[in-house]
Amino acid sequence: MIAYLSGKVIAVEDETLVVSVNDIGYEVYVPNRVLSGVKIDDALELWTIMVVNEKEIRLFGFTQKDERRMFETLNAVSGIGPKSALGILNQASVADVVGAIRNDNVDIFTAVSGIGRKNASRIIIELKNKFSKNDKVDVKSIMQTHDDAADIFEALAKFGYKKSEVNKALKDVDPSLSTEKKIKDLLKLM
Repeated sequence: MIAYLSGKVIAVEDETLVVSVNDIGYEVYVPNRVLSGVKIDDALELWTIMVVNEKEIRLFGFTQKDERRMFETLNAVSGIGPKSALGILNQASVADVVGAIRNDNVDIFTAVSGIGRKNASRIIIELKNKFSKNDKVDVKSIMQTHDDAADIFEALAKFGYKKSEVNKALKDVDPSLSTEKKIKDLLKLM
């Protein structure tokens, strides 16, 4: 898994950047504000997550760790894929997304192409307990999730588990455990 890139921008496309790190070019999907804020030859650091599915492998990058964590959290919601998760972060900041979840505001989510009221409601329902109004914790500490969530989802999908099932069970697993131990514990719980 590629978690971080630091390099030089060598190409800017419609949805992606190509970042050269030690003479290897990584194509990275990034939020629009990152795309519009960089130009060729700019130095750039990105917190990344690799999303693997049956058709392709994509790398998504963010300038802030909390954005990457929110992307992972949104991508874990049943029916929300990586493009929709990135679309949400194109529309709103992490704090705005948390506020929308806490206040049952579907509008931020339905503003994203491909997300209707049903999926917007699903986001709120599945993440409501993660972002409770009574929490006195700031957004960054709320977003302290399992950094290896994508690997866990991928492994358990092979056993037929849905992202929503895994996400619920992950709340009962110690985040400090190794990925392998988390998967073993999750299999016992599910």
